[in-house]
Amino acid sequence: MLTETDHQIISKCLKAAAEGPFFPEWEFSTLFGFSRDEFRRQAALYEPQDDQPVHVGYAVHNALNHLVGYPIDAEDQWSAWIPATRSELKVLLTKWCDHFGYA
Repeated sequence: MLTETDHQIISKCLKAAAEGPFFPEWEFSTLFGFSRDEFRRQAALYEPQDDQPVHVGYAVHNALNHLVGYPIDAEDQWSAWIPATRSELKVLLTKWCDHFGYA
């Protein structure tokens, strides 16, 4: 089960991925499998509950995964967007994957 804090962090990560300085436009759809606008639409559907529509789940998974692993040039802006460290996001990503069966 994801906690209320987990859901809050996920919401912030979705916003950071969609609106923040972390992913260049030219590579966004390759990384996320959505255009930035479609990602925003899926992110807006995210609810703090333990079952999510499939495309919302993919958006969450991709946001957490790429925030953990993508080489980000805007590290100095991280804490303004995301209330967790990369190490904490890695733990949350593992929890997400275990809960929803993502590999």
